[in-house]
Amino acid sequence: MDAHRRDLIKRRIAEVVRRTRLFKAYHRRFAKFDYRSIEAFVHEYSRHRREVYFVQVGANDGITWDPFHFFIERDGWKGIVIEPQRKVFEERLRATYAGRPGIRLLNVAVDSVDGARPLYKYSFSTSRWATGLASFDKNMLVANFTSAYIRDNIRNDRLSVSTNPEEYLTSEMVQCVSFHTLLAMASSKPIDFLITDVEGHDIQILETFPLDRVRPNNIIFEQPAPLDNRFSDFISKLKSYDYDVYLTSTDAIAVQRPSRRQ
Repeated sequence: MDAHRRDLIKRRIAEVVRRTRLFKAYHRRFAKFDYRSIEAFVHEYSRHRREVYFVQVGANDGITWDPFHFFIERDGWKGIVIEPQRKVFEERLRATYAGRPGIRLLNVAVDSVDGARPLYKYSFSTSRWATGLASFDKNMLVANFTSAYIRDNIRNDRLSVSTNPEEYLTSEMVQCVSFHTLLAMASSKPIDFLITDVEGHDIQILETFPLDRVRPNNIIFEQPAPLDNRFSDFISKLKSYDYDVYLTSTDAIAVQRPSRRQ
């Protein structure tokens, strides 16, 4: 048996073990994480609650590089999972949550208004790293084409790609819904986690969330790079709505002060 085959078997066995009630109970009680990580925060919040309701915007396949998936499975979270790319949604996200009760999957994007608009992506790869770069901002994809991250992944995947990004940009029309429409679909339960990962559009989208009438207990979103005045203004807005904000290396965690939690 070759090394790849052994590794695949080990990973499948590990996944089966992770799904057992005994493992979940043990992990919920005794697991330890780096105190500076998102996982540590989510673990502490989730393990003390009988039920967690969440809304995740930009889930991609729902598992790869997703710090929330394990806790969704371990603690039986319920909620809405959103991914606009049809192929990723149909072939990957559905498989991730197949047979999982309490999870509603939506093949849409979240925008300031309902409607449809083009989502841009690179055509040279359908790997998770490439589909995770899909964006409404075509110019950003062009500008980032020569980044070390993209060039390293192209090299690792042994792809033959020229230096002209316009050769590889494609788009698909995606249906968009506003947060007002999305919240009408959601449960009437308080939202424990609102999670976004939308390739640089997190602030633009979250600015449209109606915090005046709905306040998630926690909002986790990707920081823009570089940080700008729009980000600073949004952090100030969150604080005005009684959130404390903590920054990791790449993400921001806004935590509703306990006295104001729903």
